[in-house]
Amino acid sequence: ARLHGEGGARLASIVNVSFPGVDGEALLHELDARGITVSTGSACSAASPGPSPVLLALGVTAEVAHSSVRFSTGEALTEADIEKVAEVVPQAIASLRALANEQTSPNESSAGARVAGSRT
Repeated sequence: ARLHGEGGARLASIVNVSFPGVDGEALLHELDARGITVSTGSACSAASPGPSPVLLALGVTAEVAHSSVRFSTGEALTEADIEKVAEVVPQAIASLRALANEQTSPNESSAGARVAGSRT
């Protein structure tokens, strides 16, 4: 994971993080299904497709920008909320990466069954 804006002037209540190899939109939906709300762009460009212009201006590549999500916090945030995010985000990322690997890897189990069942 990569924190964007680290060391620069930024609001403490907004955290933008990229997760290489994970599509930000897919992560948004995965986290939403698990009860965590994030966004993939700034509030003023939420309806605009494409990578965040802010991240691009910071020198982030389009590929990395597409793998980022924005967490916004407020006064109602509790320690339990933070603990849930710390627990659920790694699970969601692992789940999405596993799904991506399944889609790009050949189906080894059926290939092994064919070899085992062949008469050569």
